[in-house]
Amino acid sequence: MFVRHLSVFLSLAMKKLVPSIALVAAMLLPFGCNFNPDQLVPPQWDTQFIGPLLRTNASLDNILDIGDQQFQEEFVICDLIGQPNCQGQIIVPPIPPTDLPSDTISYTDIYNQITLDSGILNLDITNTLPFNVKAGLVIEIKNTDGSIVVSFTLSQDLAANNGSASFTDDLAGKSLTSEFILAFRNFASDGTGGNTVTITGDEKIGFVFNVITLKVRSVSLVPGNVFTLTDTSAFTLDDGIVINSEPLTGTLNILADNQFAAGFVYQAVFLDDLNNVVETLFDSVGILFPDSLSTLSVEVTEETILNLKAATSVASRMDWVAIPNNPSFDAVELFNTDSLKATLVAELKVRVKP
Repeated sequence: MFVRHLSVFLSLAMKKLVPSIALVAAMLLPFGCNFNPDQLVPPQWDTQFIGPLLRTNASLDNILDIGDQQFQEEFVICDLIGQPNCQGQIIVPPIPPTDLPSDTISYTDIYNQITLDSGILNLDITNTLPFNVKAGLVIEIKNTDGSIVVSFTLSQDLAANNGSASFTDDLAGKSLTSEFILAFRNFASDGTGGNTVTITGDEKIGFVFNVITLKVRSVSLVPGNVFTLTDTSAFTLDDGIVINSEPLTGTLNILADNQFAAGFVYQAVFLDDLNNVVETLFDSVGILFPDSLSTLSVEVTEETILNLKAATSVASRMDWVAIPNNPSFDAVELFNTDSLKATLVAELKVRVKP
């Protein structure tokens, strides 16, 4: 009996087990026959890369390239004594106090007026005339409105035949218009005292003005001019996420804090290590408005991002622009405390390589 019941149990168990084995075999058979490791598709990860790539800061010094300047003025003997063709043997009569012809200097067409934070004016006077120049000669630099910027007075006689004198003045806090006047007042001489002298006609009194180490505090700019702020900085997309990835799309943004009372358009020129241009972005996409925070954006393609990977530096260029809805724009005054700060921020969608 035990044997018969056991055989019945085994028979029932086999009837239930055989279909299950057949089902598992049917599931595994197709995969087992076609398995090919080379056909495995690796997983892909898409991510957003967000971060600053560049910061730049431009100031008034970047707008105004005001270097050392020199102005010269001279008066030859024939003009001083009122005798054309005065060469040869002559007696020079006394010259009563008189004002010499003034001269208007057109310093620049960039600004109407500047106020200086610092600066030095040196004046050198040389006298090759055959007579002394009397003390009391006044040399002035005046603005076109008549206001005196600098005034020097000769305190002792200037000797004949290469006599010299020098003056220095501090220009800090002084304002200078784009055109100014060199004035020479109270020129006088005792002449040659009745003595005959031999002259060539080239004898003169000369004035050399050297304006050095200027630093501008504020400037009132002339309407219609165009000014440019530039800054070149190192640049790289050498980031673990960006380099070890396949670029897809993205956006580059300029976040700007413009403290100037002037608007600018922004351009970014990306250069490789040989200074070849690999990409130019942000052309005419908007204005960095005066005294405001601004954001300029450009969409970038996969090709653009690949070009940027070859860049090692970027030249930021910000060009002054007139703004039609601001009639007073061209009459602004800029200060040395003003600046334009810009940050280049990337928002890139990339596919990270496994």
